[in-house]
Amino acid sequence: QKLEMDRWTLLDWSKQRCENLFISATFRGKYLTWSSMKEFHVGPKPYPTDFGACCWLTPHLDLEPDDNFTTEMYHELEADALNGKTNGLDILLDAEQFNYADHDSGGTGFKMALHHHLDIPMMEFSSQLIPTGTNTQINLKPTLSYLTEDAISRFSADERGCYSDSEVNLTYLTKEQGFRYEMNNCLIDQGIRHIIWNCRCLPFFFYEKMEDYLEFMGPCTGEKLYCANKRLQSFGLESSY
Repeated sequence: QKLEMDRWTLLDWSKQRCENLFISATFRGKYLTWSSMKEFHVGPKPYPTDFGACCWLTPHLDLEPDDNFTTEMYHELEADALNGKTNGLDILLDAEQFNYADHDSGGTGFKMALHHHLDIPMMEFSSQLIPTGTNTQINLKPTLSYLTEDAISRFSADERGCYSDSEVNLTYLTKEQGFRYEMNNCLIDQGIRHIIWNCRCLPFFFYEKMEDYLEFMGPCTGEKLYCANKRLQSFGLESSY
């Protein structure tokens, strides 16, 4: 058990820390620098994905301190959008090229995934490549779906062809952990299930509630890692760990 926990500690300390990656971030009058991230413990949070160690930033929540933060706030969040560049998110990143070791990549840069705050970020599904030394602008055009409370109460989920936020829950990416019932989340949830039950190990991107499983099984290594990678490939994912 101690060896498995030491492995997770090594992974945490061997990656670039989020406050060193994000030099600054601005969003609708809020301004955050790397020094304030260290002092007030705000800003992006470390989060493992299928690509490796990444940083998760929710600009509506992470640019100011909140001692009462809970995962339920992701479901209550009104992530509204305003038009124009000045109302967008502006971030300055440090690639730390002096310590670059991605030998399989054709150059230095970043992989960035734009996703709904209730979805698990998976780089193979929704990432974009951003080279260093550039000013990159990404235009977002959201699609909004609205369902009235009357429609939810009058029709069943089968009749309306959708679920409300509280009607269904996934096995591993649960509502209590801040996730929603959505196609990509369903695929990842099923992938986690396949790896746990067939390879008897924990995939590295299964981050939430992991301590509940470490008593019975550890992270994927050796032959179990090979098994997990084969399972991921069937879902269109290719692990880099």
